Amino acid sequence: MARDYVDIGNTSADPGAEQPAHNMSSWSIPLPGPNGGSYGGIAPGSCRAIWSSQNDNSTTAFITLDFAAGTETLWLKHLEGIANDAFDVFVNGVRVYQHFENSQVERWLVHFVLPPVPGGFPAGQQVVEFVATGPAWDSFDLFGQVCFDEVWIGLEEPVAIQEGSWGEVKALFR
Repeated sequence: MARDYVDIGNTSADPGAEQPAHNMSSWSIPLPGPNGGSYGGIAPGSCRAIWSSQNDNSTTAFITLDFAAGTETLWLKHLEGIANDAFDVFVNGVRVYQHFENSQVERWLVHFVLPPVPGGFPAGQQVVEFVATGPAWDSFDLFGQVCFDEVWIGLEEPVAIQEGSWGEVKALFR
């Protein structure tokens, strides 16, 4: 069971309203949106970019997650697209993860982030910051860059993830 879960692509309202407890800010509109795009085959309105022309060209987006005391794992489901989708993740200003672009194929990836220090992430409500670090690509104005679908806090021990098994892994956390 996930301790805290954010469906970044939730299309029920604007980025800050559908999940007010998570204080989502500076995310794009739900994607794929009016400009189309395949976004790795995800359903329309199922993800958001941290950097796009729809969020004032900010390279940074935020959510708030509720961490428990002790060691927990932060999970990220993001698109490795045809743009340079490199990004960093910070928890309360401390960089906890770096993703470097390594593909020219659109595919959704799930990564787990272990706490950077003994004793785990700080307990309670923590600001999680996502920062795009790659250069803008030729179609940036149409599609944005660095897309996320879901982010959650889960088990201490990572679960083995095999390509194509996302549904099985997702079921473990709900």
